[in-house]
Formats: sequence, structure tokens, C-alpha cells
Amino acid sequence: MAPPPMKCPRCAKALYPHPVASTEIDVCLSCEGVWFDEGEIRRIIAAEPNYAASALAASWSGAPIAEELSSPRELACPRCGLLMSRFFYEGKRQALVDGCSNRCGLWADDGEVRAIFEGTKTASPPPPPALWSALGRLLKRIVDRRG
Repeated sequence: MAPPPMKCPRCAKALYPHPVASTEIDVCLSCEGVWFDEGEIRRIIAAEPNYAASALAASWSGAPIAEELSSPRELACPRCGLLMSRFFYEGKRQALVDGCSNRCGLWADDGEVRAIFEGTKTASPPPPPALWSALGRLLKRIVDRRG
């Protein structure tokens, strides 16, 4: 029997695996947040530095990040259940994310996904069609579920 899907720490809906650049991220189709297991962000950037990061960032609508570090929300890690800590990803004040102190991974809300990857974009040729196709299928699933 397959293990039950992880639950979104934001809205408690199921997280669905989605392949991106030879790794698999876990996406909430309800709130569009993303769970990155330990090291997945770096693998995505390393796998296709000129394509994957900018395509992933562009695939999320991105809401303005108007949260403060002192915000009262505390989210539980979808892997181990421990309350996560809030911090700026890689010390830059662009993306305020939630990370598990057991090093299970980190949670990025919709707007935070875009902020994480904004700094990795470089001038390059357009992304390979396979990557656009995969991201297009994910966005279609999100739209279909909301419709």
C-alpha cells in the first residue's frame, strides 16, 4: 500500500509530486505552495541553470510578499510534523520561507517560489520544450481544480 500523500502545511490539502529538472517537488494545487525536500532547490538550479529556475518561477502567479518575520503563523513540517522556522532564503530579503529544523526541507508559498528563483535567471535561449510542457501540464491541473 502506498503511503498517504503529504499534507500542505498551509491549507492541509494533499501535496502532489511534480517532476522538475530531474527532481520531484511536492505541490499544493489549492494554495500553489511548494515543498522542497532538502537539497532540491539546488539540484533544480544545477540541473538546468539557464532554464529550470526561471521557468519554475514564471509558472507561479506570485502574490506580493507582505509578511513579517514576527507573523504569528507557524507551520508544521509535512515530513516530520515539527514546527518550522521562518527565515529569508539564503539570507536575501526576497523570499521569506519556512524551514524544518530537522533539515527535512522548506516550504515556499506561491509568491515566495518566484522570489527564490528570481536571482538565478540569466540571459539565455528559451527553455527546452519538454520543460515548458511539464510546467504547462501542472498549471492546467491547477486551473482545472479551481474551475
